[in-house]
Amino acid sequence: MELERAPPTLYCDGGAAVMRQVIEVDGTYPDLRRGDHCVIPLNLARGAFRPFDLFIDFLSSLDLIHFHHHFIVLDDVFALKEGEQAFVAEFTNTPADFLTKATAVGYSGALFDKADYRRSPLSDYYDGIVYRMVPTHPLTESQRDQIVSRAQKYLAIAKDGNFVTYNAAIRNCETIATAITKRRSASMDLTDSTKTNTRSTTTSTTSTTSTTSTTSKQSGGGGGDVANAAGGSSPQVNFAAWNTFRFMLQCVGVVFLYYFALSDSVWWNTNFVGFIMLCAVPVLLQSIFLFVQKAHQLRLMWLRGTLGSGSYKHLLFKEMFRLLLVGFVSTGVIMSVPFLMLSRKLDWYQATVVALFVYAVINLVYSVLAQSTFAVCKHNGGCPGGRSRRLKGEEVVKSKSGSDDDGGSAPRVHVHHVEAEKETKKKKQ
Repeated sequence: MELERAPPTLYCDGGAAVMRQVIEVDGTYPDLRRGDHCVIPLNLARGAFRPFDLFIDFLSSLDLIHFHHHFIVLDDVFALKEGEQAFVAEFTNTPADFLTKATAVGYSGALFDKADYRRSPLSDYYDGIVYRMVPTHPLTESQRDQIVSRAQKYLAIAKDGNFVTYNAAIRNCETIATAITKRRSASMDLTDSTKTNTRSTTTSTTSTTSTTSTTSKQSGGGGGDVANAAGGSSPQVNFAAWNTFRFMLQCVGVVFLYYFALSDSVWWNTNFVGFIMLCAVPVLLQSIFLFVQKAHQLRLMWLRGTLGSGSYKHLLFKEMFRLLLVGFVSTGVIMSVPFLMLSRKLDWYQATVVALFVYAVINLVYSVLAQSTFAVCKHNGGCPGGRSRRLKGEEVVKSKSGSDDDGGSAPRVHVHHVEAEKETKKKKQ
């Protein structure tokens, strides 16, 4: 018996990557495999207060969390024996570890290097929402081994104290994860390995004092060269930077709106055009660009076989309606603001709030309504792109058949009623 769960969603709102919530069965994630790139909703206080963790997960289920923590799975969870546990490689830290580091190096030093690249148990993320990033190309067993090998290499460098220092903008958990999982040929991996060996030899010859070692750590060290060669990127940072830039343009635009409201202004036309160009046009262009980008990437993933037909159609129509109901409607509302001011229905302060925040508010409302609609559809008989989830009293049977969104490389989880199986065996006897 297979049970429906939430359909896939797009990552970070500003990109075209797809993520799928992982099935949790009896306190573990048997669907995860080595080399999987996974994310959880970003929560700096995770583990400190359980109700707050549940609240963040709830917001994520409504598609309201656009920032996530990234890690790489190092083991095939379904292949582990009883008593064994899976591990992940991640750039992370706990509040307690941060305070310990702050005591040793000071708060300024801990703030600019607040995380360490480490090997952590997957059980740290049990009883919470975990998403798998759907790969843009089907992953082979060899590619999975290469991903794990690169992660282990980074862990070895970090253990020696020569890994890159953490930086929220340019060297974070996302850049390292994308660097490790970036699709490339075996020859490129061999080149990286050769560079690392050469660099290690040079370092061991020239680094004869502890001062030199410290300088290497501050400048990025050997680990920095490995990460940079891999070409890690951070769509989350790009998403935050673009939205900040757009908001700043809109702030300048409402200044034009202020002078537009002055009835004795001789620059009436110029102020109107300035407001439209800086407040309405960026929202419209962003909405159109994101839809085109997402539609193109989703189609490529569908053609490559990493995205099922149901998931492809679900995501495509969801983003098309986002363009219509969020992009076009919010643009229309912003363009109507000057006329509402002329008719005395809005003053400048009210018009400023509408112009700056209408896009974000409509987008939020659309996300909540869309996810709520999918939840109702799932409850009443299924929804597009949905996949199985367990019920209590059921056991998991794992097979090698491919799932909807992994290019046929991950084990598919099926659930069968234990009592039904026992009855069948009795009848056969």
